[in-house]
Amino acid sequence: MSGTFSKAIFGVGVVLALAAFISIYVTSVAQDNQKIQGTTVPNTVEQPTGVSTAATTTTNQNSGNSGSIVSSIIISEGSAAQQVKVYYQPNPSGVISGSKVTWTNKDIAPHTATSGLSSSAADSGKIFDTGLISPGSTGSAVVSGNGKVPYHCTFHPWMTGITQVSSSNQTTSSGSLQNTSSSNPSQSTRTITVPTVNDSNLQVVQVISNLSMPTTIAFLGPEDFLMLQKGGTVFRVTNGTLSSHPLLNVSVGTGITQGMLGVAISKNSEFNATYVFLYYTESLKNQTPVQNQTSVFEPLENRLYRYELVNGKLVNPKLLTVLPAKQGFMDNGGYLRIGPDNNVYFSVGAITASDISAVQTLTQNFVNGTPVDGRAGILRVTQDGDPVLSKEDHGLLGDSAPLNLYYGYGLKDSFGIDFDPLTGNLWDAEPGRIISDEINLIEPGFNGGFEALQGPSTYVPAAPADLVYFNGSGKYRDPEFVWTQKVVPVGLKFLTSNKLGEKYENDIFVGSFLNGKIYHFDLNENRTHLVVPAPFVYKQMATWNATGSEDITFGDGFGGISSLNVGPDGYLYVISFINGAIYKIMPVQ
Repeated sequence: MSGTFSKAIFGVGVVLALAAFISIYVTSVAQDNQKIQGTTVPNTVEQPTGVSTAATTTTNQNSGNSGSIVSSIIISEGSAAQQVKVYYQPNPSGVISGSKVTWTNKDIAPHTATSGLSSSAADSGKIFDTGLISPGSTGSAVVSGNGKVPYHCTFHPWMTGITQVSSSNQTTSSGSLQNTSSSNPSQSTRTITVPTVNDSNLQVVQVISNLSMPTTIAFLGPEDFLMLQKGGTVFRVTNGTLSSHPLLNVSVGTGITQGMLGVAISKNSEFNATYVFLYYTESLKNQTPVQNQTSVFEPLENRLYRYELVNGKLVNPKLLTVLPAKQGFMDNGGYLRIGPDNNVYFSVGAITASDISAVQTLTQNFVNGTPVDGRAGILRVTQDGDPVLSKEDHGLLGDSAPLNLYYGYGLKDSFGIDFDPLTGNLWDAEPGRIISDEINLIEPGFNGGFEALQGPSTYVPAAPADLVYFNGSGKYRDPEFVWTQKVVPVGLKFLTSNKLGEKYENDIFVGSFLNGKIYHFDLNENRTHLVVPAPFVYKQMATWNATGSEDITFGDGFGGISSLNVGPDGYLYVISFINGAIYKIMPVQ
């Protein structure tokens, strides 16, 4: 083993050891935070979504006793972290057939209770599925039948549990298990928070609701946008009305960060065409079945396509880029932006399992790693799918494909990139592994340090020297901001408008998937750094409610944000994955 490689692995070890220690601290702090914030928000509305908020009773419940009969199960705090290994309590749990079972989410992350050992199992979600259960909320399903039923969380596949169903006179005539999930909304409801902003001059208006896991949008014109849903559909929304049929419906991967992910629109005046670029995890159906194999893992690829919008239809698909994907792997990226140079920029995550040994490539800063394959970076191509090269036909990091596509690398994942309208600089929001979510200024050839380094290098000062630099073409840069306690930042967006007030114009807004907050940042005079509150040492916010957090918190209660956008009207649009809604922030009328 080379000295450089051993140092890089030592850096990973230091970071992960620190992460394990801090995650225990963060979990305890999160419990205090939830007590401060309250697990129920007073501003709530009842909406039929397949998740019940009714209190359930427990019969002879005895945590840890598999023989006990329960009607309520706790999703333990810290379950989102794989190393905690305590997810559902009690587990195994005894359930009377025909009874309604309620799962209460005491974690800071959203979860589900979905039948099957994994999302790839044949019975995944077909026996019961609570649907999304946001932090502090409950989800219910009627469980009927007889025997052992495993279940899992679709967002965190390592989270598994077992229900032991005992027969009763409430069993259905077919003997199968009933499901009161979001597919049958009349049987249950879910409480969602009413979003608010911390500026009395502004208000939140709901544009559309009852959506199924919306990921992001792109505007065609005023009150007219394309809306993506994770399950593989693209709809058009005009004046707040959803099109009666999807413009596109494709088979996609069902993993936590897989699906229909990214969209960008470009109007090509030369050909009088409207191009729609889509990034999605495509499920390939042309595989040959394996004889005598009971479980077939369907092959997947993350793909970038260019479609044309003609007479309200997406036609003439052109495959621009093929990237890795694997069933059960996370961090697929997929966020798209058309750059100031009119090229297509898109994020690609590390596309790996929770075990970092599963994939080790050079762009993940493993100096003896496997060849570059398109993951762990921000890539760019022309609108025809060609590499963007210098006048001498060179890429930023190298000339071989796909290295010549990279604009930046060393990134775990990103679902939020945008260009500064004043400087043209690219910025991104990046969730870390366990801890240390970041905002980065992505300069050409940027190296974010992942997997060897997360957060500011101050804590591991030797690590930057041992990263992969592709013969000096790569450039490491510390993050401009760090959330030590995870928020999963998404949808980083510059507000290219003064419609919300001149004090917000051209500032950065970032959503949070975990806590439903919107954060707002000013930039310094030369726009290369963020202006952060003085209490944040090394530009880090230790916990959600740390001193100074109120200075950058713009809004709250958005229920798990997946993206932000600015419409032609100049207002800020918020896409809530968990609430299944799109909101508009605008001045009070």
